[in-house]
Amino acid sequence: MPYAADLYYSISQGTQTPSAPIILLHGAGSNHTCWSRTLRRINHQLVMALDLPGHGKSHGVACHTLANYSQAIRDFLAATGWYRAVFIGHSMGAAIALQFALDYPEHVAGVVSISGAASFNLEPDFIELFQSQITTPLGLQRLREKLGLPENNCDWCLDFQRSLENTRPSLWYADWRACSQFDIRSQIHTLKPTVLIAHGTNDLLTPYASAVYLSEQIPNVELVPFYQRGHLLLLEEPRTLQDHILRFLLKTRYL
Repeated sequence: MPYAADLYYSISQGTQTPSAPIILLHGAGSNHTCWSRTLRRINHQLVMALDLPGHGKSHGVACHTLANYSQAIRDFLAATGWYRAVFIGHSMGAAIALQFALDYPEHVAGVVSISGAASFNLEPDFIELFQSQITTPLGLQRLREKLGLPENNCDWCLDFQRSLENTRPSLWYADWRACSQFDIRSQIHTLKPTVLIAHGTNDLLTPYASAVYLSEQIPNVELVPFYQRGHLLLLEEPRTLQDHILRFLLKTRYL
């Protein structure tokens, strides 16, 4: 798999000549493998799922702010030779996509926010649990509760839980701190690109009210509620999510 601007990414070349690639942005403490094959291969399009700085196989260290991640993605886009892209982000990745759309609207063909927000209401004591290897297991237990992982041990549940445990505490701590400082509520009404919001109504980590707020503030937006679903839509409902993304891409004349 290739690197660009020191960021590792997987690529699905597709069979069509794209006007812009689709770039997938993962959430806190994660990497490109969080995206199912269904979402890494969208209707024969060019899809790049990257590891953010300091995550997965990418070089560097985790950024202190989501604005810094936005800058890193600008460098990544330039290094790949593309001017514009559709950005699909999950949770922290969705927030980064929104930040990027505010910072560099000319480089954005569209945004899909999955379980995202204009600000995150993370309890300080939750974040502090990840500051030490001793208390990180308790932090992960609280995170599992917020994620609403199914009680049955489905394949993706086991894989996802292993990925949680394999993430070093310092990376969790850096990402949660960056998320806690993120707040674009005073700017979000100025966002220019068209946005699709997909959000579970039972999301405990990023409550559904966050999606409603985004839909009320962003000028060109569509909100798709996933009833009785939680934070991990990209794993719980990949095919339904892909269908909504395809309709969004057609609607915005990307396809």
